[in-house]
Amino acid sequence: MLSHFFSAGFRPMFLLGAIWSALCVLLWIAIVSGSLAFDHPWVALDWHVHEMVFGYGSAALAGFLLTAIPNWTGREAVNGSALALLTGLWVAGRIAVYGLPAISPFSAALIDISFLVALCVISARELIAANNRRNFLVVGVVAIFAIANLAFHWQALGDGLASQSGSARFGIVALILLISIIGGRIVPMFTRNWLKAQGVEDIPPAFNRFDGAVLIATAPALTLWALHPDVWVTAPVLALAGLLHILRLARWRSAMTWREPLLVSLHVGYGFVPLGMLLLALAIVVPEVQPTAGLHALTAGAIGIMTITVMTRASLGHSGRKLKAHPIETVFLGMVIFAATLRVIAGLTFSDLLLHASSALWVTGFGLFAIRFSPIVMAPRVDAVSS
Repeated sequence: MLSHFFSAGFRPMFLLGAIWSALCVLLWIAIVSGSLAFDHPWVALDWHVHEMVFGYGSAALAGFLLTAIPNWTGREAVNGSALALLTGLWVAGRIAVYGLPAISPFSAALIDISFLVALCVISARELIAANNRRNFLVVGVVAIFAIANLAFHWQALGDGLASQSGSARFGIVALILLISIIGGRIVPMFTRNWLKAQGVEDIPPAFNRFDGAVLIATAPALTLWALHPDVWVTAPVLALAGLLHILRLARWRSAMTWREPLLVSLHVGYGFVPLGMLLLALAIVVPEVQPTAGLHALTAGAIGIMTITVMTRASLGHSGRKLKAHPIETVFLGMVIFAATLRVIAGLTFSDLLLHASSALWVTGFGLFAIRFSPIVMAPRVDAVSS
């Protein structure tokens, strides 16, 4: 069973990441409600933000990269003891950060950061060995994510406001940039493949100069927001990037995908990228609009929906199953979409009821993912069994 579990990166990282995402929200609810004491050198909000961005985010990122890089390079996937060690580093990081009262801050930071450093080294090694220059940018963004994590640890022990600092924002920026780069490849590609199979000729265009222009506009816009989230000049730059993403998404024939939840969810998730940018821009110029709505559009919306959808597709496809959503997948993908939507609305309306409903949907959605795929990632590929 363990030999199958550690045979490919998506197996341990996606499953453990989903479990941790659900557990983090449950723990957060218990902490803010007073049901669980939080004897920790970090303020509770810092822990919550760190574990959702750098904890869950790094697991989803690792599962994707360790699965995609062999396809990019043609080299053997990282597996066996090497993958088990890497997974162990991620688990140790979660334990170390939560258990900071019993471990020194330096040791906790070292353990936690070692996972992303190892992921960068492994990814760079594989791409360099295959001379795959096209994806060097991806490793560069992962390195930014690792540096942001290091800075978060430093700031969390300082003024205790790391969750509101540039380090947290740069962590989010790195993940949104990866969604813009990688999602900008796979969403139209998966859509083209599915539409062709349906006999539809009106398919999304391949990556072209317009997509490049969108990425060129996105990087400085998000960087400006990470550095100066309240300065008025940030608003029009963010809004322009958001509008470009809307135009990009409009070219992907989203309305034609309504019959396939595995595609609809990707399109909806990507749609939260421009929504988040526009809401953050609006929060700068309209004081009544709180930035938390835009933040959660990017995190719960874009990052949450895109990652669980990619996790679902990869777990099905790489276990030898058809890329067709079953009822349980339709249910948990829908739950995460509604959870993100309600969280954004709660940020605009200050509704505790919507906040609690969002949390319940999130926990249930990721919990159902774990229930659905636990036996799958522990077993061999179904085509290997049948042969």
